[in-house]
Amino acid sequence: APRRGLLIILSSPSGAGKTTLFDLICGLTIADRGEITAGGTALPLSRPDIRVKHGLARSFQLNAAFESLSVADNLLLSARFGRTPAIATPERIADVAAEFDLTDVMETPAGALSVLQSKILMLACACCADPEVILLDEPVGGLSPAEIDAYREIVLRLNRDEGITFLVIEHVMPFLMSISNRVIFLHEGKVAFDGAPADLARDRRIVSLYLGETVASLLTEDA
Repeated sequence: APRRGLLIILSSPSGAGKTTLFDLICGLTIADRGEITAGGTALPLSRPDIRVKHGLARSFQLNAAFESLSVADNLLLSARFGRTPAIATPERIADVAAEFDLTDVMETPAGALSVLQSKILMLACACCADPEVILLDEPVGGLSPAEIDAYREIVLRLNRDEGITFLVIEHVMPFLMSISNRVIFLHEGKVAFDGAPADLARDRRIVSLYLGETVASLLTEDA
């Protein structure tokens, strides 16, 4: 099945505006002008707890779970404050836990999870909010290659089977190139590239700004 809506936002290491953009989209920062739309509908300029009712969810670079609460309680809270609170049932939480391979750690405090489990829990919590769009901020940072592969498969499955759109900030090039069907490169707060991943390494400005000739040649060979 074709991938639907996967969008990777790639930028220079810092200061390009990528996290600020995510903050504006999810409502952590309220825009003072402009418009944010989802599915052709303008979103109200409001807090994250209001934005989530419009189908938006987000993960963060650092663990954003309630570390003293169990995995089960984190999932239940996410469902209760999500877009469809009625689905916050023990049965629904058990199904989500099974889907994300968290069943064996349901009673474990979130703060005691491994790095990969913590990242998977954040993604599972986002899914409990019944989203149409999930924003992922550097989701595979700190993971081993095998763990990156495991995380990639979860994202691709959610996109393919549940039709969830992902907006992703990421610098890990193998992950970025293998998961995206569109790349937007931000530089100094502006769009410097918007196109297919295979074209990224052929864009001379992006090679100069970010990739370098060696990385660009490897990516071109892989493509």
